[in-house]
Amino acid sequence: MIQRFSGKIVLGCAVLAMALVIGVWPGENTPRSSQRKNPRVRVSKVEKTSAQRIVRFAGVTRASRRAMLAFLVPGRVVSRVVNEGDHVRAGQALGRLDDSSFVHAVQAAEAAESEAAARLAQADRDLARVERLAAARAATQEEVEHVKTGADAARAAHAAATARLAEARRALADAVLRAPFAGTITAVVRQPGEWVAPGTPFLELSGDGDVEIGVEVTEVVAPCLKAGQRVVAELPFARDMRVAGRVASVARAVIGAGRLFPVIVALDPTPGITAGMTMEVLFEVKAVAELSVPIAAVVSPGSSRAKVFVVRDGRAREVRVELGELRGDRVLVQGDLAPDEQVVVAGHTRLADGDGVEIL
Repeated sequence: MIQRFSGKIVLGCAVLAMALVIGVWPGENTPRSSQRKNPRVRVSKVEKTSAQRIVRFAGVTRASRRAMLAFLVPGRVVSRVVNEGDHVRAGQALGRLDDSSFVHAVQAAEAAESEAAARLAQADRDLARVERLAAARAATQEEVEHVKTGADAARAAHAAATARLAEARRALADAVLRAPFAGTITAVVRQPGEWVAPGTPFLELSGDGDVEIGVEVTEVVAPCLKAGQRVVAELPFARDMRVAGRVASVARAVIGAGRLFPVIVALDPTPGITAGMTMEVLFEVKAVAELSVPIAAVVSPGSSRAKVFVVRDGRAREVRVELGELRGDRVLVQGDLAPDEQVVVAGHTRLADGDGVEIL
C-alpha cells in the first residue's frame, strides 16, 4: 500500500516538472512582443580621403646668375681693383696678374709668325717662277713638284706660327680678370701678391636680375614635385609678404651622406627681394589616400583601445582603430575598414561584438 502511494507521488512530480518545462520553454507560438528586439542604431559611411597638405622648407635666396671667378693662366696677382660689396659692369677689369712673361711670349710668337710669313712668301715666288720655266720647257715636272712641296710646307709652318701667336695673345688677355656679367662682388678670396694657379677661386660674383632659392626636401616630398610646378615662398617674420615662383629643378638623388634632395625654385621678379634673404618655400603635397569616419563613431577615443562598430550582414562588428588627425567632424583612422562600409554613429554605447542591429 505504501509502495503504491509512493509511485503515485513520483509520477505526479514528473508530470508537474514536465508541465513547468513546457510552460517556460519558448516555442513557435510565443508572442513576438516577448522576444528580445535588436537595438536600433544610426550609421554613416567610411570615406576615402585624399587631401592636399602644405609642407615648408627654409632656404636662402641667391642670384640665378652667379660665378666663382678665377684666372685661366698661372701667375702672381699684382692688383685687385674691387672689394666685397662693389657693383661691377659686364666686362669690367677686376684683377690683374704679372704679365711680363706673357708679353715676352707674344713678342716671340709675333717674330716667329713674321719669319714664317716671309718663308711662305719666298716659297710662293719660287713656285711661280718654276711653273713659268716648266711652261717654257726649261724645267722638268719633278722640279715643279719639289718646289710645290716646299711651298706647302711653308704654308703649314705659317699657319702653326699664326696659331701660336693667337694663343700667346689669349694668354696675355687672360692675365686680366673681367666680369662676365653685371653684378655684385660677394666674396674676395685672394689678395695682391699671392700666386694663383689656373682655376683657383679669386672673386665671387652675384649677378643682377632674377633671384632663386635652393632648399633640400625629404624623400617623401621629392617625388611629388616636378619642374614648372608653381609654388609660394614667404618671409618667416613677415608672413603677409609672399613671393610666387616655380620649381626650376628637382634632384632625383641626394648630394651626400646625411643630405636631402636639392630643389631649386625660381622666384618671380618682386621688389624688395634680393640675394641673401632667408625664406620658406611652401609646397603643396598630395597626401596618401586615407580612411575617415565621423568622430561620433569612435568609442573610447581618448584611450589606447579606440574602436568603432561596423555593420556587416546585419550585425555589429567591433573593429579596433588607430586615430589620426581631425578633418572637421571626421577623423582619419587606420584599421580593418573599407570605403563605404557602414559604421554606427548612434546607439553603439550598448552594443557588443556580434549583436544584431536595426538601422534607422
